[in-house]
Amino acid sequence: MHEQKVRLRVGAPRDEVLVEVFDGRHSRRQNDGQHRITLDGYGWRWFRVGAPDNVLDRSDLSGLRHDPPSARDPGKP
Repeated sequence: MHEQKVRLRVGAPRDEVLVEVFDGRHSRRQNDGQHRITLDGYGWRWFRVGAPDNVLDRSDLSGLRHDPPSARDPGKP
């Protein structure tokens, strides 16, 4: 399998940088608004949006639940 080149447009706030979680090969958005990422054969990369040091920008999503729990999802009310 040969390497593949991928172009993608994220469209999220602070998407000028995609941080590669495991390897440190980050992607910077190009002037056309797209990221260009190369994947090795059978390869994968896991990115998150934002700068490598945005730990303080994270939010807790557990408090955003508005639906009551159901029988299939008996989570905390």
